[in-house]
Amino acid sequence: MSATTQHLLGQLADGRFPLRRLLGVRENSAVFLTTTEPARPGDPPPDAAIKLIPEDPSKSDIELDRWRAAAALSHPGLLQILHFGRCTIDGSPCLYVVTELADEDLGQLLPRRALTGEETRGMLAAVLPALDFLHRNGLVHAGFKPANIHAIGDKVKLSADRILPAGESSSTLPLAAPFAAPESILFPASDIWSLGISLCETLTKDLPVREPSGQFLLPELPVPFAEIVRAALVEDATLRITLDQVRSLLDPSFMAERKATPAATPVRSDTDSNIAANSPYVRPPEAPDSPESLIAAVEAAPAVAASASPASGEREPLPEIDPLAVPLSPVSPPRSAAAAPQAPRSRIPVSSLPQVNATIGGPRRVSRPPVSSRSNKLFLVSAAAALILLVLFVPRYFLRSRNSSSPNSSNRSATSSASASENSSTRAKTPPASPATAPTTASPSPNSSAAANSPATSSPTPSRNSSAPGGAASGSSLSDSRPLHRASSSPKANSGANAGNPLPSSDRANSAAVTVERKVLPEVSGKSRSTIRGTVRINVRAQLNPDGTVSTAELAAPAPSQFFANLALKAARQWQFAKPSSASSSVVIRFDFTPTSTSASVIP
Repeated sequence: MSATTQHLLGQLADGRFPLRRLLGVRENSAVFLTTTEPARPGDPPPDAAIKLIPEDPSKSDIELDRWRAAAALSHPGLLQILHFGRCTIDGSPCLYVVTELADEDLGQLLPRRALTGEETRGMLAAVLPALDFLHRNGLVHAGFKPANIHAIGDKVKLSADRILPAGESSSTLPLAAPFAAPESILFPASDIWSLGISLCETLTKDLPVREPSGQFLLPELPVPFAEIVRAALVEDATLRITLDQVRSLLDPSFMAERKATPAATPVRSDTDSNIAANSPYVRPPEAPDSPESLIAAVEAAPAVAASASPASGEREPLPEIDPLAVPLSPVSPPRSAAAAPQAPRSRIPVSSLPQVNATIGGPRRVSRPPVSSRSNKLFLVSAAAALILLVLFVPRYFLRSRNSSSPNSSNRSATSSASASENSSTRAKTPPASPATAPTTASPSPNSSAAANSPATSSPTPSRNSSAPGGAASGSSLSDSRPLHRASSSPKANSGANAGNPLPSSDRANSAAVTVERKVLPEVSGKSRSTIRGTVRINVRAQLNPDGTVSTAELAAPAPSQFFANLALKAARQWQFAKPSSASSSVVIRFDFTPTSTSASVIP
């Protein structure tokens, strides 16, 4: 059709839509700029897009019915269909569909540049709800690819002229490879396959390469798009990732809504019958496996049994017994021949009892387990043993605690003076600890760990650590003991997302010895900030050059979010400090991300 499009400019489609400018040409269609009737008299006619397709008499009525059903759908993420019908252009019969005019589609942008991860998230935030709307109505898009994702101002919408009922053959509206799913019947999983191919092209401008084994060779993709694309391109449609799982990976706060049945979806009345008749998810009431047929069969069974009477001369059938009406006893009482027949118990309707799925007839006896005398004897023996243990060990425990916590004053003063002299001599001989050895000096010595086994060592004191033989704990100072104290503090003190990660004492000492000359804060978009609950804290250790610039930056503690950790690392590499001394070759920078702001500081 591309060779016969230019001379069509200026003609009228259906006598009311002028073909003003050619917007795009494909193998069997052409899109022109046109105008429609204004909403109010006196207003300028609004611009729109008209798509012309050569008419196939065997399929034209079906195509018009599809457009009629798509025009009845209403969703902010779908391109609205304004008009459709038949026309004759240059003596050739055509079908036309008039839609909203888009500024640009994603297929026109990708040859110039690929989208970033944040831009892709924003695009999917608009089109995935529209795709979910179609799936909940028993429909499939059948044409999900970048060329059918349009931008109108700051809104992103999906085209609506290829929407089909789920269960249609994929040959009805063929989709170009590799966007077409391998199955021959279109279901919501078919759109997921097309979504995976489109995401790969959107982020890299390249389509995934399929190996002879059938697996796709994917380029490097950011998180979580690599996982989504890999789980979408699965041959078995039943094993592909679902749309709700895709939305959960993109937005951890997403909560899947309860899916409504296709019969209860808010579609306009003129398309309800068409969608229900063509959807595999809706069973007509007259179908044998429909809910209505199953309910009617269950309700009709008691009526048929009651109306049937035994024929003369035949043996009367035994009465049916409701299993739930039989008492729950291990042995049924013998039924005497002279016993008078009992009146049948009246049934309680199920509808009157919530959360009960069977009729209940007659009371039930609840059997009580017999009380075993053996269990009482075991309980008494256990209680006596526990009492004996308390009498034997509790006085010994308090005696040991009093002896260890209250030594004589002479031993205490001697130990204190010895430990003070030993610590002073050790500090004079031991050089400053490097960042790699700071956690080692803060660890307790074998003697101190052995002493901690006694109950009296629950609260550490400097005299006990210093009195260890050989001075194994002499390198531990007050600053080295702070991380241990901070790690044992209450959870309220660590309200940040990463506040519970203690830092080595050497990092705090180095951070306090430097001066910040230039501070760079990470740039966080509003959508990324809206995912924060509380405070996300990232600690970054920066190695400094002699001129005060940052040579390398790495995480000083495990990060609760890799996304915000990357932002913090990128910003930390741009910091500038005063010329550091030999003892301050590295610093630790704390970044705090909140839903409203970002702050950064050097940890003192």
